[in-house]
Formats: sequence, structure tokens, C-alpha cells
Amino acid sequence: MNDLFDAARDRASCCTAAAMRLVPSLEGQDKITRALLNEAMTTAFGGSDADGRWTQRESFEVLELALALAMRNRSTDRLHVAHDDVLQAAVLLDRLPTQTVRSEEQIEWQQFSTPLDLAAVALILAAPMRSTRGDASRLEQIIAWAGDDFEGVIAWDEAHEMGGVAGGEGSMIAKKGSQQGIAGVVLQNRLPGARVLYASATGASEVNNLAYAVRLGLWGPETSFANREAFITEIRQGGIAAMELVARDLKATGLYTARALSFAGVEYDILRHELTPEQVEVYDAYADAWGIIHRNMEKALELTGVVDPLKGDTLNSGAKAAARSRFESCKQRFFGAVLLSCKLPTVIAAVRQHLEAGQSVVLQLVSTAEAILDRRLGELSPDERAELDLDLSPREAIIDYLQRAFPVQQMTPYRDDTGEIRSRPMFDERGTPVTNPEAEAARDDLIEQLCALPPIAAVLDGVLEHFGHDNVAEVTGYDPRRRCATTPTASAAGKTAARWSRAHAHRAKVASPLPIPVPSARATGAAISGCATGSTMSA
Repeated sequence: MNDLFDAARDRASCCTAAAMRLVPSLEGQDKITRALLNEAMTTAFGGSDADGRWTQRESFEVLELALALAMRNRSTDRLHVAHDDVLQAAVLLDRLPTQTVRSEEQIEWQQFSTPLDLAAVALILAAPMRSTRGDASRLEQIIAWAGDDFEGVIAWDEAHEMGGVAGGEGSMIAKKGSQQGIAGVVLQNRLPGARVLYASATGASEVNNLAYAVRLGLWGPETSFANREAFITEIRQGGIAAMELVARDLKATGLYTARALSFAGVEYDILRHELTPEQVEVYDAYADAWGIIHRNMEKALELTGVVDPLKGDTLNSGAKAAARSRFESCKQRFFGAVLLSCKLPTVIAAVRQHLEAGQSVVLQLVSTAEAILDRRLGELSPDERAELDLDLSPREAIIDYLQRAFPVQQMTPYRDDTGEIRSRPMFDERGTPVTNPEAEAARDDLIEQLCALPPIAAVLDGVLEHFGHDNVAEVTGYDPRRRCATTPTASAAGKTAARWSRAHAHRAKVASPLPIPVPSARATGAAISGCATGSTMSA
């Protein structure tokens, strides 16, 4: 093992030496030819690529390192990237050899470096906006360019990126306002005559995220709120209903526009599924399991010091809120997936009827367990991947929650500025988080109990299993090459779930969205409705 590390260290030293030989040429005006690059590599490695001392792929990686070293040397006497840097980067790029040696893996995953001139542009557009060092910050450049009498438009695309301007409670500790959000608010305040447009897909999901929208008139003189802090506090107390009132009032005054797809010509029909006694029994078993998990989670909050076990006082509100939020969100997603699985027999029967009638069917799924699949694949060895047998049923979502979000990190008490006792995460002398052994034992015991519960069929895998992979086309934002799950009852090798079918585009299409209803504590055996079909909606 020591020989292996020594060999890796020696190779890294040779790469650094070759890069250092290229730096003077990069800083000068020399054209970096293949011959110059090969000479630097041969000198550093004591032999050529023909001798097997290095590869052409490694030579281009060394060139990337040399570029980084040269740019670092150039930036030691300045704080920010300027427009001239983009022009100089473009000139330098023309002096570099074309990288034509690419592995199959690089081509498959598009693993290529960002061109030097585009990297310089990205630096100008990104980091300097947040910087406040000196008078040369990008923010000051924009304000100086616009002038005090600027009356043009400031359009904020992805405006929610400024949502952290007001700070707030984090999952463990309080967070300060983000530099990007502060810079955005400063720009609006420094240019009072400018028109402002906020564009965001998630702008009002959390009231704190509206803190950057200083031009909407939500607080201040002639409003119901004296300042931003009062607005955030009172609207947060009102919950989602208060947020809806804010959106309604903004729409009424013409300050807010939200677009949606038209449903003109769409016909709806209710597809009902009657729960079987077996499905009710499975639902109730998991409802009881979630009750046990909830009680164990509350106990773990006491064991880890998030809550005072004697007085019941909350010592770390951020950690407590995060733990409960993750618990509730996972529970909602789980029971939604369970109800989808329960509907599967009825949905499959309806799909068959439409196919026999010469129609195409589009099924809209809320979740395909892609994130869990990626994590499970990352945990497998090459041998295990060769004999793939994964369970991606909704039960895996609970186990994933317990492994990743169940509160096990130990807290340590301290007194805040007001003298109140609070708690914060504990770390050892090496900076590693300290965990509570009792909370870990409770979590592991819960995982063991869950593994004994009955499996639940994943909807996507159930559809693929029934109709066959060649007859189902998966339209997804995820990478179809990664899908290779199996149904909970399968023990053979995994099945690829992303083959495109040879669908007939001219056939009438039926869309069947499978929504996630809010579940009750226990199943009642009543019919579950909500699977709609329409004759005119296309993919």
C-alpha cells in the first residue's frame, strides 16, 4: 500500500513539474504547441509517451494545471476580474492546442473543461456581484454605469436567489443575510428611479424569500406593516393562507402575474379504485410504523439535546423544526406513493382498455424514486451491479429518511446573548460531528423493524413489468441511462426502464395524472378517487 501511495505522489510531482515548465510560456506570448507540451512532459517524467511514462490525456490535464497556475500568478495584484480579462483570455485560448484526445467516458458524460474565455465571463457575472471589497466591486461598477438618474429596467431572473437577504433560522443555527441578496437590495435602493422586474418560479413559497422585493410596497409608509421585519413576522404567523392573500392582493394591483397552461377542451373523468382488505391492512401497518417512528424521533430530540428532557424547553429551534419538517415531508411523500401503488391494478386495467381502443396513454407520475436509485447504485460494488437486485418500493424512502435525516447528532448547551440556555452541534477535536449512541441504536432498530414489513410495488416498475419495456416510453428530466431498478418481488437482474417505444404519434392520447392525495392517519377502506383521464391532452 505504501508503494502505491509513493507512486501516486511521484506521478503528481511530475505533473506539477511539467506544469511549472509551461507557466512562463503561458505568461509570455509563445504559442503552446503540441511539441512544446510534449517536451515539458518528457522532461518532467524522464521519458516519452511512447515509453509509457505518460499519456496524451495526462498532458492536457497538465496544461489545465499550468493555466490555473498562470492565472493565479496574474491575479495576485488585483481583486476582481475585469472585461479586459475576457479579451486576454480569448487571445490566450487561441494560443492553446486543441484537445482531441478524449476517452469514451468523457464523451458519454460530457466531461470537458469550461473554455477559458467563458470561465472569465462567468467570474464577472457571478462572484464579483457578491463582493464588497473596495470600490472596484461589480455592484459599484453597475451603479456607476447606470448613473443616479437611471430610469431603465432592472430585471432579476431567478430572483429567489436573493431570498436569503433577511437571514433567518437554519437547520441548526441562525443564518446571516446572504451577500448576494444584500447586493441586490442595495442596487435597488441606490437606483430609486429604476423600474424593477422580479422573475421567479418559487418566489412566494416562503415569506422570507420576499424580503428582496422592496419595490412591491408590501411594507413601509401607507401599508399595514411598519417595516420588512414586521411583514415577515406577521405573514409567517398567518401561514399559507396569509401568503395566498398576499399573492391575491398583488395580482389585484397588477404587480404580480402568474401564467398557467390552458385546460380548454380537456375532458375529465373519475377513475375509482376500491381498496382491498389486503391493501387496507398494509396501509394500517405502515401508519402504525410511522407512529412509532414519530415517538422515537421526539425521544431522539431529547437524547441529542435539541429539547430539554426535564423541562421540555426547546434548546435549538432550527434543529427541531428541521427534524419535524423532514419527518412530515417524508411521511406525506410515502403515503402518497402507497396510495399510488394501491391504484395500480385499476389504472393498468383502464390503460388496457384505451390501448385496445386504439389510443395512446400518457401516465404522469409524481415520483420515480430516481434519487434513491442513484444513492443505491453508488453504494454497490461492480459485482453487485452485475447481479442487480434493488428494492425501490416506497418502503425504501422511509429507510432513506432514517439513514439521512433521523436526529442523531449530539448538541452541546451554551448561553446566548440574552442569557438563555441554547444548544448547538457538537464536534470532536478533529471537527467530526459527535453522534448520540442511544439515538443511533433507536434508528437502527427502526430500520430492522421496517425491513420486516410487507413490500409495496413502485408504480413505474409495476407499469414496466406489466406492459414490457419495449412498449413503454419514459419521458423524464433524469438521465435514462441510470435507470435499472427492479420490482420489490423480483430477484433476477435489474431491468432497464428507459427504452423509448415506437409509439404512434397519430393515435388519440389519454392522459392519466396520478396525484398524491393527503392521507388520513389510517385507511378506511373507502374508494380513492383522483385518477383522471382526458381524451384531448397530449404528451
